[in-house]
Amino acid sequence: MEENIRPSFIIKNLSNSAASENQNRLLEMEKMVIWIECGSESGIIVDSNSRIVDIYCSSKFLEPQFGQPNLFVNRLVQEQKIENEHKIVELKNKLHELKQSILVTPEGTKEHQNLLYNIETKQDQLNILDGSNIHFENMTVVPNHPAVCHLSIPFWEQNPQKQPQFGPNMKIHCIGEVNGFILNLAWYPM
Repeated sequence: MEENIRPSFIIKNLSNSAASENQNRLLEMEKMVIWIECGSESGIIVDSNSRIVDIYCSSKFLEPQFGQPNLFVNRLVQEQKIENEHKIVELKNKLHELKQSILVTPEGTKEHQNLLYNIETKQDQLNILDGSNIHFENMTVVPNHPAVCHLSIPFWEQNPQKQPQFGPNMKIHCIGEVNGFILNLAWYPM
């Protein structure tokens, strides 16, 4: 007997190509609802044409937000935010140490070059962590689909002249079986 295996997490990238058949965002949104209703835990649609990210989740992973019964949040969001803030503090402290060390290290030496490289690397890591972090919160139930929650997030102003090669400086902190995975749209091809 053949067993159907569903993915626990889905990422859908709607192409910028006019010839692409997956351009209908509404159709893709309906498909994502079906995936979630059939047992997938969560999913993301990145639409570079409309410049919107849609995140979806099974409502079994969410609970009402405090004081806002129509909005839902994953119970791990607070942990994810604290972990991210902890990493930012660690990076800032390390950057401070490196900058202090470079002041007393002779220029032109291998050690000086290594310190410059480490400073640049840590600064890049800090810039990534310090950007826009998106969590599975402020989600609403999809009308007529109580088992599915959704949130749409615009990522740029609508500027038809500017078609970037990569996505915005947004990091989506995933949940469920892929908890801990962070989708960095700044590296995502558009």
